[in-house]
Amino acid sequence: MKHLTILFALLFSLSNIFSQETRGFKPVNVVVDGQQTALYKQSHALIIGISAYNNGWNVLNGVKTDVAEVKKALENNGFNVEVSENGTKEQIDEAISSFIGKYGQGIDNRLLIYYAGHGYTVKTSYGDELGYIVPVNAPNPTKDLAGFQKKAIEMAQVEIYAKRIQSKHALFLFDACFAGSLFDMRSPVTEAITYKTTQQVRQFITSGSAEEQVPDVSIFRKQFVAALTTNEADYDKDGFVTGSELGQFLQTKVVNYSYNAQHPQYGKIRNPKLDKGDFVFELKAAKPAITESKPATAAPAKTIVVEEEKILTYGAIEVNTEIAGDLYLDGAFVKKATASSKLTLKNIETGSHTIEIRGSENWKNTAVVTKDQTAYLTAKTTLKPAVSNSFALNADFTVPVAGIDLKMRGIQGGTFTMGSSDSEAASDETPHTVTVGNFAMMKHEVTVAEFKKFIDDTGYQTDADKRTGNYGSYIWNGNQWEKKDGVNWKCGVNGSLRPQSEYNHPVIHVSWNDAVAYAEWLSKKTSQTWRLPTEAEWEYAAKGGQNYKYAGSDNIAAVAWYNDNSGMKTQEVGQKSPNGFGLYDMTGNVWEWCSDWYKDDYYKTSGSSNPQGPSTGSYRVLRGGSWYYEARGCRSTGRDSDSPDDRSGNTGFRLVFVP
Repeated sequence: MKHLTILFALLFSLSNIFSQETRGFKPVNVVVDGQQTALYKQSHALIIGISAYNNGWNVLNGVKTDVAEVKKALENNGFNVEVSENGTKEQIDEAISSFIGKYGQGIDNRLLIYYAGHGYTVKTSYGDELGYIVPVNAPNPTKDLAGFQKKAIEMAQVEIYAKRIQSKHALFLFDACFAGSLFDMRSPVTEAITYKTTQQVRQFITSGSAEEQVPDVSIFRKQFVAALTTNEADYDKDGFVTGSELGQFLQTKVVNYSYNAQHPQYGKIRNPKLDKGDFVFELKAAKPAITESKPATAAPAKTIVVEEEKILTYGAIEVNTEIAGDLYLDGAFVKKATASSKLTLKNIETGSHTIEIRGSENWKNTAVVTKDQTAYLTAKTTLKPAVSNSFALNADFTVPVAGIDLKMRGIQGGTFTMGSSDSEAASDETPHTVTVGNFAMMKHEVTVAEFKKFIDDTGYQTDADKRTGNYGSYIWNGNQWEKKDGVNWKCGVNGSLRPQSEYNHPVIHVSWNDAVAYAEWLSKKTSQTWRLPTEAEWEYAAKGGQNYKYAGSDNIAAVAWYNDNSGMKTQEVGQKSPNGFGLYDMTGNVWEWCSDWYKDDYYKTSGSSNPQGPSTGSYRVLRGGSWYYEARGCRSTGRDSDSPDDRSGNTGFRLVFVP
């Protein structure tokens, strides 16, 4: 079963033993009922990641991402973080024991131990279930149970670790399907924060019950990070997320986003001396909302008129317009501009900014905010006229770029029912009527070969490269990693190039940001303005004018690569039957990025004409399911989301442009 993530979050009481102010040593003080209260004196985390299995277990590339994302979230929450990777039983035991010895004896400390790797549950002949952490060299128990039990770490040992800790609070999170024999299932408690932090507790959360499968691309990890970076898990709106609230939040979200495949459990240790308190995270101030970018709209070709050299108050720029169109600041959509309107742009930082009205021709003004907290505007500059995006509707065509012919389909817009009310639908699929305009869409997902052309031409580094600190660009060719080495692409194993058929797999490990960068590159190389589809355009295209459960058929095997037929990896694009619009792999193979921000209740307030999604958010929409998911997760109405800078082994994209 996928990887087991153990998060030992050990939260401690309120004495004043230490005075360090560096990360992890800074006291956590909050205001409760008008009075300042000390929560924790120190915050420390140990992350143990196991990915490079070599003894009958699947390698877990997703663990590397989980460790990086959880490390980042915990550091932002004030933790000092240590990392140990690919350890044996003895090395894991030493890492945990040493960590507890250094930090777990201070009453006022907060400790967190996170394990990412395989987990396994053994059912005994006498009816008990024994859970295990799987070190890097443990054999597969289906082939060598005795050898496995010798080299694995039984979860009973975790209880021993928990009791060694002198600090008051402990939270254990297991991102794996696991039997909850160590803890007692409880409902969230409602005592005041000050009471919760003075009582002893050892808490446990698992991402699923025994025998459930957990994906290497972790839904549980994504929602754990969301709980620490948004206010969604703060059910009583008191500015804190307790361990009980966290358990309830993860249970609700993971069940929903896994399409009922994972059922997280949460509770407290079966010990009356260690089950009274509650883990507490203090929520940070909300991050500024990110404004949505919208496509250019046609408008008469007139100019923006600004008052040149006028000194304005720092933080606000006034713009007078003579035309109606979309007003952009530094390439980001701000608001609609009417003819002869006076608009004020607020919260402008010191530096140079670009203001545009986008119509049939664009005009640009540069706003400069000076260091002495004043601003002025320079004269206008004409930009390149808007390009023609004409194409034939209900017909296939190609767009040549960089030696490759991109296969496209002209799609005539229309009105349809977006969402679903069938028995498999999630709560975020509320049916509603939507109308979309005409657009052209790629017939299949962007392939490895097509994305390589972009990297060859630009030297672009993906979010995956930036996160790992790699120099140059890496790409998954359908079988393994390749790296751009000078002018050549070389296989990560033996330096050879792969068969061309593997380049026809959809590109994966690309973030939303990477997809947008690819679209901008195509826009410069062709006479079209490329972008990701809106969620409404994507679902309209997936349904193909039909009413099937999947994109083109009620028989998923006919149109999709999913967990029952994919061999648990991507497949060449265009091998299954197309849908009613002649589009391939809209269901399965890889999840596809859309332009919209995600909001689970957006359908209840969505506009009916070309909806663009919420104006702000933390996550971008993903649609279509993938090679890893079961049939339910690949329905044409199913929704998912991820952070714009995140990427995974089952996420890709395709693009559109409009006439």
